[in-house]
Amino acid sequence: MPSCTEDHPSPPMMRILQLNLNHCEAAQDLLCDTISKLRIDVAILCEQYKNLTPPNKWLADADGQAAIWVQVGVPVQKRPARVHPYFS
Repeated sequence: MPSCTEDHPSPPMMRILQLNLNHCEAAQDLLCDTISKLRIDVAILCEQYKNLTPPNKWLADADGQAAIWVQVGVPVQKRPARVHPYFS
């Protein structure tokens, strides 16, 4: 009977972090260090201190209450031309 682990490499695991930054500058600075140290691929954030600018892949909602940060090299679907105020 064949084994379930026959020479098939596992797909790479995506590392995701979810965090409430409480509009805190220090927390957002620590986020950048944490993302690097833990090799995070995607961070789902709320109450960010400020939205980051390129070269960061930073997608924020219209009222700045939530954001998704994506590691460079991770593909992201383009945002629609008409931005909605909230992620869904």
